[in-house]
Amino acid sequence: MKRFMGKALGMVLSVSMMVSFVPGMTVFAATDDGTGQNVGEIGEVMELPEDVQDVIDMIEALPSIDEVTLDDYEAVGQAAEAFNELDEAGMSSVAKALGFDELYDVIAFLYEYNEKRPSLLEAAVKEVENLINAIPEDLTLENADDVAAAREAYNKLGAYGVQSRVSNYDKLVAAEKKLEELKAEEQAKEVEAVIKMINDLHDPEDVVYADYGDVYDAYYAYYSLTDKQKEMISEELVKKLNACRFVVELLDLADSVEAVQFLLDNYPDYLSEELISEMNENLDNGKKVLDMDSPMLEEVLDANHALIESFWAASEIIGLHFTVVDGADGIVWLTNSDSGLTIRIKQEGYEDYAYELFLSAGEVLLIDGEEFPEGAVKTSKGSLIIEIIPDFLKTLSVGEHKLTVKFDNGVTMDLVITIKDAADVPASGESVSAAAYVGIAMVVLAAAGFVVNKRLAKKES
Repeated sequence: MKRFMGKALGMVLSVSMMVSFVPGMTVFAATDDGTGQNVGEIGEVMELPEDVQDVIDMIEALPSIDEVTLDDYEAVGQAAEAFNELDEAGMSSVAKALGFDELYDVIAFLYEYNEKRPSLLEAAVKEVENLINAIPEDLTLENADDVAAAREAYNKLGAYGVQSRVSNYDKLVAAEKKLEELKAEEQAKEVEAVIKMINDLHDPEDVVYADYGDVYDAYYAYYSLTDKQKEMISEELVKKLNACRFVVELLDLADSVEAVQFLLDNYPDYLSEELISEMNENLDNGKKVLDMDSPMLEEVLDANHALIESFWAASEIIGLHFTVVDGADGIVWLTNSDSGLTIRIKQEGYEDYAYELFLSAGEVLLIDGEEFPEGAVKTSKGSLIIEIIPDFLKTLSVGEHKLTVKFDNGVTMDLVITIKDAADVPASGESVSAAAYVGIAMVVLAAAGFVVNKRLAKKES
């Protein structure tokens, strides 16, 4: 770099002397005509060779001396080297394109950088020492990032040849060794945990569908180990794990067959012919695999995957339908009742997610388009159970009221609640006409007369 500065300064002085002694020569200052090209003072465009323009770009990209850090070391060196490799004509072009003021600034920057560089190196060494000192004595795996940061900073000093100035490097080496020991211990514990998980599984012939979660917990834990950790687990245990996985996959396929069959048997009216055909095809294939003596795992997985896809496609359609389980024939409340009103809503399909869909929709529950007063209604799981307290029901007028329930799958239900005046309804809860009462009375009297006549006849005889 010193050679560069000497050559650059000599070239600038040479150009300066030419301007002084050669009549009529114009030195161009760097300006821009909007096209990105350098323009001279007299307005003509300077067409520069590519290598010259590259040098100019590198010089102009250098930071100011106040902002320069060791991170700029490579950029400064490359700019200096690239300029130094230019021939005399190239250097002259650079001088003309930049202008004397800027070129002098570049040379001044390089001199100042050389003077500043020792202090930058000293600060970099100090920073590495501080990073190493920050590593705690009672090292844990949580400090792995701290150790890695110190190592990265130390290695970076290698480009400047000052690694030997780091006074506490031995501490970094000791920390890395300790960290490796801690990692080895942790990996051994992970292996022991996986071994226990596999040992705790039922033997393959005793595995049931309820073991599905435990089998796959062990399976994923095993395959998350490194290759070196896997070598610490016996082949016998690995065979047991894979055998258990195969069994639960077969059981899961059987469950999928049952689920798809259930939808076809109970909800065909909700489904298109095309989807029904697809479900039947996947159902037949699933049953075929289950009937095989020794199916391959891939066959089981593929058959199950197809069934699950058609199951969810059908469930998404069927799940748009909800049924009022309690009060299906009419939701009625009498004004003299001391009990509240309970309504249960069920989502159609293989599984009922009415309550969960109600919650995720924001628990929207309205009466005649308005929110219920606080404490007037509560909801719970068991499909979706809605309980309205009697004190609130007594505030509603006799007649019909709209209960609105929203679900997260886009469905909004509007139910009709009928409030009846107790004075118009018998205690049994059923309305009976006057004529009916007369008819009942006549039947009772006739029966009584028949009994009396019978007894008199018996007495006379």
